[in-house]
Amino acid sequence: MADGRIWIAEAGQSDFTQELIKALTEYRIKYTKDQILVVQHTTWNEKETSVDSLAFVKAHTTY
Repeated sequence: MADGRIWIAEAGQSDFTQELIKALTEYRIKYTKDQILVVQHTTWNEKETSVDSLAFVKAHTTY
């Protein structure tokens, strides 16, 4: 990914974002936590996301 950044505006649960991050890893696309920035729309979405998915996203992105 070189020096680029990905901004993700979540208007739903973090499950899709988790799948995207796993795909980057699967395809051996290197990135740093600072290159993927996630902005969540509402705390309701956080409550509706599985605990594991939310923890994974927070661990691998700037959330």
